[in-house]
Amino acid sequence: MTPEPVVIEPLDPATIARREEWREQKKREQLSNPDRVRERRREYYHRNRETILAKRRTPEARAYYNELSKQNRNKDWKRWYIRYLLRTFDVTEQEANKLAKINKCAICGKGKLKGPQRHTDHCHKTNKVRGILCEHCNRGIGMFNDNPKSLIKAAEYLSGGSE
Repeated sequence: MTPEPVVIEPLDPATIARREEWREQKKREQLSNPDRVRERRREYYHRNRETILAKRRTPEARAYYNELSKQNRNKDWKRWYIRYLLRTFDVTEQEANKLAKINKCAICGKGKLKGPQRHTDHCHKTNKVRGILCEHCNRGIGMFNDNPKSLIKAAEYLSGGSE
């Protein structure tokens, strides 16, 4: 015997309006007193820590959050990528927006790079972004440990110059 499908009734306009008003109120509260909101969230977490962590540890929860993260990243990858640049590298918001618009590899010129296909090349010492690369070019210079002398020797070797 198959279970009856669950029918979800559409919300009435009054309920929708109440929810919107509640969301707006929460936003106003967050803007007016972010420290208080942060403290309340922290207190809630400490009171319910074990329950929260137990829910996060289940294989289903991990799979769900991983999939959700992947979907959001693929759906709106530009926004995700800009946040990633700002969080990870020493760039301004204008530079991050400019980098997000680049869709060609700086070395080979392969186009239409987006999402996981694009790699942000950066100096590992200064954390400065050098450009956007495709996976192959990024791996290639990574294999040479970002050493320009080794890359020049490899280019000479390939062209037949070093015999």
